[in-house]
Amino acid sequence: MKRSTAILALVLATMPGAARAAEGHCALYADEERSSCALEDPISSLVKVHMFAEGIAKLVVVEVAAPIPDCWKGATWIGDVIPHEIVIGDTQQKGGVAVFVGTPGTGICETAVASDPAYIGSISIATQGFAEACCKYPILPSGSSFGDPDPVAAVFGGPYGVEKVTVGWRGAVINADRSCPCAALQALAVEETSWGRIKALYE
Repeated sequence: MKRSTAILALVLATMPGAARAAEGHCALYADEERSSCALEDPISSLVKVHMFAEGIAKLVVVEVAAPIPDCWKGATWIGDVIPHEIVIGDTQQKGGVAVFVGTPGTGICETAVASDPAYIGSISIATQGFAEACCKYPILPSGSSFGDPDPVAAVFGGPYGVEKVTVGWRGAVINADRSCPCAALQALAVEETSWGRIKALYE
């Protein structure tokens, strides 16, 4: 695991500084089929929130954070379930989680073309049924665990073999109704923003 972690750190740390903008986004869903971004808040239950990267061709590494919003009252983070070999951090800290979704040393990535979704993993949350109506749950740029000020994804390509890109971010809604359908959430541009500014949009 230490060797795998070192590989991921090296990939992110050695990429050139400027990140190009890429189409696509990271998103939260209520199920693995990506059929809905509307989350339920049942009493005394366990909810899984699923994270995907969508519309990003040749994805290698993605860094995201998805802290439980304050409006999801009574909710407790149990843990992340991320089915990839190389993972650093977790979704609840500001540095977020960095996930190597490609296959190290082979040049194989999970998304050969932009239409291929990449499953990042799920967040397990214990619920009590106290969430506010229209509680917005953001998926945020991680702020980078490796000192990079930009939200980071990495794809195969470019003069260095791997290059950084900035992507959009789409959250979910707990207890959604007609006044706050989760489908109305727009992808957030992250190239010229900050953790606090994006989080404020969901408060």
